[in-house]
Amino acid sequence: MDFDLLAACEGLVGNAFDDFDDICDNDVERWQRLFGFSSFAESRKAIEDWRSDLGRTQISAAAWDLVKAAWPDFDKESYEFALATGKLRSKSEEPSSSATSGARDMSAAKYLMRLEAGLPIGVEDIQEIGKLDARPTVYRGVDDDGEATEFCIMNGCTKARIIEYLSAAKCLIRPTFIRHSEAEKSLSVTSRYPSLGIDMTLPQFRLSDDGQPPLAPGQDEYPVWYFFYGTLGQPEILSRVLNLSSEDKSPVLHPAQVKGGRLTIWGGKYKALVHAEEDGPPVEGWAYLVKSQDEEDALRYYETERYIVVRCDIEFITNGGTAAKRVPGLTFLFLG
Repeated sequence: MDFDLLAACEGLVGNAFDDFDDICDNDVERWQRLFGFSSFAESRKAIEDWRSDLGRTQISAAAWDLVKAAWPDFDKESYEFALATGKLRSKSEEPSSSATSGARDMSAAKYLMRLEAGLPIGVEDIQEIGKLDARPTVYRGVDDDGEATEFCIMNGCTKARIIEYLSAAKCLIRPTFIRHSEAEKSLSVTSRYPSLGIDMTLPQFRLSDDGQPPLAPGQDEYPVWYFFYGTLGQPEILSRVLNLSSEDKSPVLHPAQVKGGRLTIWGGKYKALVHAEEDGPPVEGWAYLVKSQDEEDALRYYETERYIVVRCDIEFITNGGTAAKRVPGLTFLFLG
């Protein structure tokens, strides 16, 4: 028996039982919001046309359970429509309008995917399935058993598409995904964005074309000063994060302060730096000279994707409590 044909017939039967009596206003409004229909009537007509298509794309309930967390604005039917019409990327991967939005979309989440033997997809397939502009970079390492392994990094949207693709293909092998949580660092070369306390995307803060020197700090500039205001200001914790051996000297922390932010608390106990809504007192903490990208990566992993790296001006504080020299530096801004 041709089981693929049987499954297709079962799908057609399931589609044929759908009718238009249970199209509720919430469904119509959801489609209008997600897909940009100009009117309530147009949105309802789109649902009717979709349900009239007996060959339309449908995914299993199990597959939807796997991916629905990645698409919180969708229900199963609207997700199927978006998947079939190519509207999933444009409507679900739009970046947040604010870098400090409390909820970050799935495109911000990062995952390590292991390229395991027997997996029916490679990096070229991942690019096509994920609708990526370029092939993902392949990283090579050694696992706990000493075996060579390969993996690539992708966002949550690509992960969801891969899960959906493998489920539709009835693949018995499931890839291994590990959450790759790190603070984002994306420093602009045309303005001081992102910076603590000021919207540096405004025109008056952009670089002119009169031969100004490069912005400092740069994206890949090391060593670079960082301002810490919480647990990283404790030498024993900083040593552990940076994996300093007992033979290494204790990390040198300098009393310092920054302006343009304020401290809040999240999780009931963790200090978090956010933009200050108005001029206020400086935030006091510690300055540390990060010596390499390896050190910075360790710090970003420690802070996780709840934070973003932003530029700031760090003022060193003397023993008398007065501000001494000022240097351009970086710090971790809380996103929520």
